[in-house]
Amino acid sequence: MTALTPQNLSTRFHDGLGVKFELNARGDIVSTRILVPENPFSSLDQLLNLPSKESNRVFDVFYHLLLNESSETRGTYLSLKSSPDQYDLLKKSGTYKLPDWVNFSDDYALAKDWSDALRQCGFKASTLRGVLSTLSGILLLGNRDPNDIAEGASLIGIDPKTQSRYAPRELIVSSYIALVKNVVSELNAFLAKLDKPNDNNENEVVSVVTIAECADDHRKDVLRNVFDNSIGINQELFDDGLSIPKSPVAVTRAIQKMSTQTTNNSVTRTVAMIPNFEDILDSSLSYLSSRKPSISPDEEESAFEIADLIARNRIWVALNLTSCGDAAGLAADRWSSSVVSAQVREFFVTEWAQKRRQIDFTADFEPYEFIERYSALLPPNITFSDLEHWAIHDKRWGHNDFAKGSKRIWISESVWRDLELGLDGLSGNSPYVNDSTDTFGQSYPSDEYVASNPFDQTERLLPMQNVDHGYNNGSHDMTGYNKELNRAPQYQQTPGGDMDPSDDELDDADFDNDYGLKERGGDIEHNTAGRITKIEKMTTERRVWVFFVWLFTFWIPSPFLKYIMRMKRPEIRMAWREKLLLCFIIFLINAGIIFYMIFLGKFVCSDYDKVWNSKEIATHQGENDFYVSIHGNVYDLTKFYKIQHSDSSIQTTPSRMLEFAGQDLSDYFPPPLTVACPALVTDVSISLSYNETKSPISSGLHNSGAYLVPANNTALHKYTWYNSVFQPKIKNYYKGRVVAKRNDLLKTAQANNQYTFILNNQIYDVTNYFLTTAIYPDNDPVTKPWNFFSDTVVNMFVNGQGQDITEQFNGDQLDALTRQNTLQCLNNAFRAGEVDFRDSVRCQVANVILLVFAGILTSVTLVKFLASIRFGSKRVPSPQDKFVLCQIPIYTESETDFRLAVDSLTNLKYDNRRKLLLLVCDGMIVGAGNDKPTPNIVLDMLGVDERVNPPALAYESIGEGANQLNFAKVYSGLYENEGNVVPFIVVVKVGRPQETSKPGNRGKRDSQIMIMRFLNKVHYQKPMSPLELELFHHMTNIIGVDPELYEYIFMVDADTSVAEDSLTRLVSACANDSRIAGICGETGLQNEEKSWTTMIQVYEYFISHHLTKQFESLFGSVTCLPGCFSLYRLKTAKKYAPLFISNEVIRDYSIINVDTLHKKNLFSLGEDRYLTTLMSKYFPKMKYSFIPDAYCQTAAPEDFSVLLSQRRRWINSTVHNLMELLRLNTMCGFGFFSMRGVVFIDLIG
Repeated sequence: MTALTPQNLSTRFHDGLGVKFELNARGDIVSTRILVPENPFSSLDQLLNLPSKESNRVFDVFYHLLLNESSETRGTYLSLKSSPDQYDLLKKSGTYKLPDWVNFSDDYALAKDWSDALRQCGFKASTLRGVLSTLSGILLLGNRDPNDIAEGASLIGIDPKTQSRYAPRELIVSSYIALVKNVVSELNAFLAKLDKPNDNNENEVVSVVTIAECADDHRKDVLRNVFDNSIGINQELFDDGLSIPKSPVAVTRAIQKMSTQTTNNSVTRTVAMIPNFEDILDSSLSYLSSRKPSISPDEEESAFEIADLIARNRIWVALNLTSCGDAAGLAADRWSSSVVSAQVREFFVTEWAQKRRQIDFTADFEPYEFIERYSALLPPNITFSDLEHWAIHDKRWGHNDFAKGSKRIWISESVWRDLELGLDGLSGNSPYVNDSTDTFGQSYPSDEYVASNPFDQTERLLPMQNVDHGYNNGSHDMTGYNKELNRAPQYQQTPGGDMDPSDDELDDADFDNDYGLKERGGDIEHNTAGRITKIEKMTTERRVWVFFVWLFTFWIPSPFLKYIMRMKRPEIRMAWREKLLLCFIIFLINAGIIFYMIFLGKFVCSDYDKVWNSKEIATHQGENDFYVSIHGNVYDLTKFYKIQHSDSSIQTTPSRMLEFAGQDLSDYFPPPLTVACPALVTDVSISLSYNETKSPISSGLHNSGAYLVPANNTALHKYTWYNSVFQPKIKNYYKGRVVAKRNDLLKTAQANNQYTFILNNQIYDVTNYFLTTAIYPDNDPVTKPWNFFSDTVVNMFVNGQGQDITEQFNGDQLDALTRQNTLQCLNNAFRAGEVDFRDSVRCQVANVILLVFAGILTSVTLVKFLASIRFGSKRVPSPQDKFVLCQIPIYTESETDFRLAVDSLTNLKYDNRRKLLLLVCDGMIVGAGNDKPTPNIVLDMLGVDERVNPPALAYESIGEGANQLNFAKVYSGLYENEGNVVPFIVVVKVGRPQETSKPGNRGKRDSQIMIMRFLNKVHYQKPMSPLELELFHHMTNIIGVDPELYEYIFMVDADTSVAEDSLTRLVSACANDSRIAGICGETGLQNEEKSWTTMIQVYEYFISHHLTKQFESLFGSVTCLPGCFSLYRLKTAKKYAPLFISNEVIRDYSIINVDTLHKKNLFSLGEDRYLTTLMSKYFPKMKYSFIPDAYCQTAAPEDFSVLLSQRRRWINSTVHNLMELLRLNTMCGFGFFSMRGVVFIDLIG
């Protein structure tokens, strides 16, 4: 319906085009329909008689048709010709493509957008084929060739007989009009599917708003509505007894002249449409014969005529004035004051304004209706006769704001909006406290915004509206329209009934260059009546945790915490209890680790350190380390060997005693056999021989008994010496037991021909018995007593040399008495130790597990080290052309800090046209060392004119209660540094008027969510808040880049300076691997030599990046992309599915109710790390990488106390984020051989 002409880029030839919105009582859109008149076109001359002058084209859709279809499609069903100059309708001007002076003159892209838009609106392939066939047929009908005319008629569905009855021009006009109506019907059928159901009458239509675009022919209808006192609202005012200003005679005559000209034009229209055209078409072939109804059958579809719409409804008019008289000038944004002045005169704007200044009412009520509706705002018991006095004296409304007629009350637009806002505030339905995002997005903050934002001003946005009101008797209820209007500033109800503007101001000191930052949007104050309270249920995990918290801390009374510890708020007391339990759990974990490492082995293997083998005993031969073994026990004789202990003439000097250190002295202390083996030996003369080679010092032999020691002057003379003297004395020096491994015992027995064996886990050495029996054989009755073991037992000793004979000994070969007597003798005289148990599972399990864990930790460290090794030099990245948002959150940093950050971003080796600096100032706060608020310093540095005073615009922030509403101002411009010029946008959070402490401050997470939500709404084309609309305006119309084009967001802190090639390297890495969703580089220190505190952090930063992040990057699972230097991909590379701006990430990251210690650590202390966790949670198949080539520097804490505070926050947030990562089952690997295993190791560490 539009075409390129020399006068305009898109000249409109329709007779009116409208969009009708049906609204419910809440102001929500229930249904939407597109409206066109019965004859949609005011003229089709541009199609039938294309002017031959250059820069004239027919309707754009025909060029879309020719450029959007492939050669294969042309030959199948469209019969398109190879060149547009083969069509008579197109070739007269010779302009087949958009001129070069048209910005973004890409016909192919426009054609693709057109076909894609039809498909998105539900056009099926068959329907689209019908549309294209009709367009192709119309082009062929315009040719002179009879064959082309016949083919064109066939494509449209006109049979040859019918085609012969009408001229081609008539067929073209009728076909194109029918096509437009059909397409509108298809679109309305698609829109009907989006209608809200009227369940329980919630969506009952109470108001209808129609936005209409008029042709210039209807200028007379608009002017008549304004200046003719005999029609429209002027007549209603006059009939109600109000005085209406007279219209200038010149204006009246001009309107009459316009009416005459319009009548003549309508009479001389080129070609009329064939009556009942659809009925003469072949219904089986023609797309035009199957027109769909645009609305449901139960609705009445009334004719849409602009003149009728203007005459019968209240209208708001937006004048669309051209700035230049020709299309080329419009494309170049040229301004012609003469052209604009001529249009102003044609519309009589001066006279129009003069008339409306005297009287401009848009709403009227019956008296009882006005009193009933606004009773809450009116004085008690007010009557109709008192209303005028109340309005003029109490409210101070002028005669052009409020008027009382003979039958009705008349109010202006601004007064009506103020009254409706007052009702909203009193009923608790203010959009500022509504939790609905959609409702918030449709509400507006203040008159400042109304006056300055062209995207929001109702009179500018809506060319025409017709309102069907829901009240009877001609009452005009505007409630349905209220939610769509701009919100006025806050008015508070005073005791006298006045609605006076709130005059709350900032308490900050005055500054000369405040850039209007002290002026903020209004806030709605209201009572709590009718407010909906939303109760959030506690999760099962939270309930279990709270149970254990109280179970552990119940003994600490809350009054003690409240009054003694001064924790006034219950959430602080609960957080303290949680911290106490966490500290206790950490203590238990550390205690468990220490117990495991030190005490567990001793607990499960209690005698581990109380046994020695012969080699270990032999190591104790020093003067202060004197160990010996006797009959299987180990003794420490360090304190004994130096004293004289013999009662004989033999001197026991220390030097003599050292010869026995570390030796087995069992042969030197033989018990009397009659004492050791009383059941087997009864003759006191029987004793055992010993190997003198093994025990060569005869003076050390301690035989006892009268037979072997006949001298009665020594204690050894007594047979009881061994048990009554030696055993009690030697027990005082007992250290443990002698052990030997089974394999070592067997090897020693076979190598040295020793008769040792194992019985009941004890080791016995009967070698001396066999030495004795060799001297005293058993075949002689005299020597028979020396062979006191039975033959069966001796055979066991011989056959089980070095082995375990427990099974044979406890078997049936021996009777119980023999077994008992033999075992008694072995224990008393031949015991040599016991089997070494230190290599058993019981004693080795603790060491093995520790060794395994040490191996895992060592291997992880080794792999991290290998990952950090680099071979070769840095690679040079290729130049990139992706659009990047460079976001810098600013809080209280100094000018030096953020100037360094902004300059480093400005000087990046990256196309300046494809990067945008987006600075978000988090509140009107004066930082330490600054003399004015941080935003003022930022604006000064960027060179923003101090006279610039944009409005404060509302948006939904991350805050609790009233803080969920915040206001911000938007500035934009160009910043130059060292020859680089980049566009910038500054968003300054200024807060509500009631905020005096840190006004506007909502935290870094709020700054991130603000941008994420904005980009999300741009992607999904959702309704936006006023601030988001302003951001969209600045990006699109001032910066000149559609926000949809941005593919990456580069997050840099205000105290960070980036290397000039860092952004190129990060974007290049993402371009080379489309699976990378987030990436970071190395962060170094700007002040590494400033103090010893900064020096110790150099190593920490290096380890964190080159070991930890480099290792995690091998698996594409970097667990923390730092907020000071990271790049996120906004959408996937192929399907453009949202990543960083996805609904899931924004939903979980924008949680407002941060009421637990866990959430505090996630959202307040470690928001950057948690953002990475959320990305890993919802996009596990994407990669999160680290490249060391990209480099930046940041300022590290220079004071140790500040460093401790920073590390406390980082450690707390790290622990809680690692706990969240452990819950992700989508990380690569399995068990300990996975990233979850590494995360678990980090968490335990």
